[in-house]
Amino acid sequence: MKHMDVEGALKRAKSVLGIETDQDLAYALGVPRPTIASWRRRGSIPVKYIAMLAGGETSIDWILTGKGDQSAVDDIGISKRSSDLDNECLWISICLAARWLTELDNPQLTIDLTSKHDLTSLHAYVKSQYDKIVASKKAWERAKITSEKDIYKALLIEYHLDDSDIADPPWWEDSSII
Repeated sequence: MKHMDVEGALKRAKSVLGIETDQDLAYALGVPRPTIASWRRRGSIPVKYIAMLAGGETSIDWILTGKGDQSAVDDIGISKRSSDLDNECLWISICLAARWLTELDNPQLTIDLTSKHDLTSLHAYVKSQYDKIVASKKAWERAKITSEKDIYKALLIEYHLDDSDIADPPWWEDSSII
């Protein structure tokens, strides 16, 4: 196991949070101030607190090492981490799920965010739609009968989504793409 640069990580965390003292850092993390000192002595910070320091917007790599890009997200909040997810296909899947939930139109059929069963059902629906849409996109790409930017429009038509019924994906600055 690699030795952690606790002092550097704490310094970078303080800079991200805009604070200067261990007392303020301890308060921000909800721990007693002596806990910070014990991390220094042990040469490690528990994973839970590293995750809290990163907060989803700061790169964990940067917090730990000071190397790489400080931000984990781009200007519109999309993760900079590499991913095999196709954002356009995911966007269409979410739109289909939203339409599915709207079409339920029955208060007894809503999704309860505290219900493991309900969330599992929603996850299964989105995942199955995503897999189908990715397969369709690959088929459009293999066919080479439309430009790359028109594939999104083709997918909307294929999945019966009128582009005037859904918002443009947030990463598009130019809504004239579709």
